[in-house]
Amino acid sequence: MKLHFTIFLFAISTIVSAQFKFEKGYFISNAGTRTNCYIKDVNWNSNPKTFEYKAQEESELKEQGISAVSEFGIDNIVTFKRFKVMIDRSTDEIRKLGKSNKPDFHEEELFLKLLVPGKVNLYMYRDGGITRFFYETEKVPLEQLIYLRYIVASGDMATNNYFRQQLLQNVSNSYTSQKDLKNMKYRESDLTKYFLKYNDKKEQKPVKKEAVKANIKEIIALRIAPGFFQSTASIGIPAENFYSGSQVSFGKATLSIGAEIEFYLNKKKSFGLFLNPAYHTFKGDETYTQSRTFFPEQMHQIGLSYKSFEIASGIRYGFFTNKNSKVFTNLGISYDLSADVTIHRDGKFLPLKSQTSAGILIGVGYSYKKYSLEFRYISKKSIVESSNTSFSAKYQRAGIVLGYNFL
Repeated sequence: MKLHFTIFLFAISTIVSAQFKFEKGYFISNAGTRTNCYIKDVNWNSNPKTFEYKAQEESELKEQGISAVSEFGIDNIVTFKRFKVMIDRSTDEIRKLGKSNKPDFHEEELFLKLLVPGKVNLYMYRDGGITRFFYETEKVPLEQLIYLRYIVASGDMATNNYFRQQLLQNVSNSYTSQKDLKNMKYRESDLTKYFLKYNDKKEQKPVKKEAVKANIKEIIALRIAPGFFQSTASIGIPAENFYSGSQVSFGKATLSIGAEIEFYLNKKKSFGLFLNPAYHTFKGDETYTQSRTFFPEQMHQIGLSYKSFEIASGIRYGFFTNKNSKVFTNLGISYDLSADVTIHRDGKFLPLKSQTSAGILIGVGYSYKKYSLEFRYISKKSIVESSNTSFSAKYQRAGIVLGYNFL
């Protein structure tokens, strides 16, 4: 338990200390001067009013704000542009919906996030629970795409989907259709797809196999993942025939054979979900004694054989120390899809039933190019069905998982 807690604290502290990183970027002043710098990437969930930056990686930290900067961005990641906009901040919470189907516009100066650049531009503004989209064309100045939920006289909820009409009138060409708009939702994925389609060129170059492979590598990683562990089994022996109960533990070096697939959740590959199926075996035995008042101690030999096909899954956070090196942490569960457990005492097998169960998984690792090494701890889990009057068995392990990415 102490090891479990120590590793958990280390994993959390690593995530916190590495949460934010300075990336190459720029900002443009009101006078139009562009300054290249390193901007603190805080994975903005809400559109910012200010941002922090350094002139060089080792320079002092400075701050700029919306009053002095017309645009800033992180290379190949995000761009924010300043606009004076008419924005409707009507709530979208069902319990707080109003009765008007008309937006309530107010003028504000905001940084808008550029989602799709091109002949027409798509922008997004997010502030807490409010998300609004804006667009501009060569003929139409920047305006909000209108979407509003409200309550009608009967008490039912209705929706103003005027944004579809705006797109039909101002952002439609031979590459788009009314069918695209009919079922479109007011959300980033739907609108981004539509604007990309509108901005698309008439002549498309065929996609090369190399490009397809490169795109796949940006989404997933596929690894062979053998593991080398120090495993510990503990058997609880009940009191019987006036002899005391006992607890027997024994450890062995074990091997697991598996593979891992990781799904990246963002372009920077800092967050991901992993799935690690593996086959694992353990076999060991130990001598123990039972005592009884006025009687000599009894010595017994007990052994355990454990085979399991397990699935480890969870979330992974990592950060690059340079182009090829990455430090990461894992948090998840390890679950036995199937398990075969046998326990024998003094040469006789005990009538126990195997039990599939889960343990908490914590890992800290390092990867270089296609290779990875992770220290992984899996907490104690019960592997046989038991009661207060029967034998019990628990299993835990800690060790190293190696990885090689095929993609």
